[in-house]
Amino acid sequence: MKRLILLTLTFIPLLAYAQEKTDKFGIHFSGYVKNDFFYDSRKSVGIREGHFHLFPENIRYDADSVDINAKTTFNILSIQSRLRGDITGPDAFGAKTSGVIEGEFYGTTDASINCFRVRHAFAKLSWATTDLTVGQTWHGMFFEECFPEIMDVNTGCPFQPFSRNPQIKVTQHWKDFKFILSVMSQRDFAEWAGPEILRNAALPELNLRISYQHFNEDKTREIFVGGSADYKVVVPRIVTDSNYATNSSLNAYAFSLVFKYRCPKVTFKLSGVYGQDLYNLTMLGGYAYQHTTDSLTIARGDFSYTPLNTVAGWLDFTTNGSKFKFGILGGFTKNLGSYNNILDWKDAGSYFARGWNISYVYRVSPRFVFQSGKIKMGLEGDYSVAGYGSKINSLGEVSEVKPVGGIRLTYSLFYYF
Repeated sequence: MKRLILLTLTFIPLLAYAQEKTDKFGIHFSGYVKNDFFYDSRKSVGIREGHFHLFPENIRYDADSVDINAKTTFNILSIQSRLRGDITGPDAFGAKTSGVIEGEFYGTTDASINCFRVRHAFAKLSWATTDLTVGQTWHGMFFEECFPEIMDVNTGCPFQPFSRNPQIKVTQHWKDFKFILSVMSQRDFAEWAGPEILRNAALPELNLRISYQHFNEDKTREIFVGGSADYKVVVPRIVTDSNYATNSSLNAYAFSLVFKYRCPKVTFKLSGVYGQDLYNLTMLGGYAYQHTTDSLTIARGDFSYTPLNTVAGWLDFTTNGSKFKFGILGGFTKNLGSYNNILDWKDAGSYFARGWNISYVYRVSPRFVFQSGKIKMGLEGDYSVAGYGSKINSLGEVSEVKPVGGIRLTYSLFYYF
């Protein structure tokens, strides 16, 4: 099997080169090798051995009232190293055709670290003013034109929506505007109970996005404004704990706005998000059992669900030097609880959410980036604070908050090819 993979990786570029020489169609490979060295002042909530950092862990006392999570850690990982193939081919249906396949060694769980996984895999048909994209790529709430370009792999989470989804996407161009409609499923970035709860609803997630992007004549200045609206229905269970069939569903919506201004010396970006059940976007939120006093519903365990509401925002500033850049990111997110009363709202078992006992998270993260040729390296600091509450009301609103802070220092080195 290893020999087969090695032979495949050896001959695919040769075949692509031969094809490109004859008909100018084929595949162009690019990517980077990346190494991250990171130190944390305390344990943190994250993904892939803490590589994808979200926020500090809550205080956890031992028998001597010592905070177990106040433990420094250090790690080195190369799992974000990436390979991308940009594909071109002959026209079809009167459209230019292209495609992308991109992966990295990030795995899909901590147990599968170092395993190759798909990031993007899509085919694209492009007419004069319309594009049709079919495959896995960025969620409609993630704007490729406007996101925090930090060194950390988290790309600004939990303040920034982050997800890639299998989808069908139609893009309509009109002057400096784009209108995009996406019909999506879920895979690697999924709900608390997994991607099957969206499949159970038998309806895809829907996203509508509108953006405006304008450059001056020499493209040294750029203004970008975008908005996105998202809607989904999930069915968290098809059978209750008491073995009764159920089809109780949850409706959730989300909205976002982004703004970017770039001039020769600096770039300024900002974003705001409001939404329900944002767990699948790697943000705070999720859903909970809705409160009921109906004895039959309680006996059967066939509870309804209520979404948890979240608001988030970030701003990012960076200089645009060719060799040296300084940037700083600031982010804030707030758990707004639910519009409906929650069943046993003091019990963690009633929640299916990230940060259900957190009132807020904020972050300040400066960075220094150096680039020479194909080598880019950077040093980034991250001071994050999560406000954990000891009291929760019937709407899931968190109070009596104690802030828990942590510092992460990251050194990253990229080698592009």
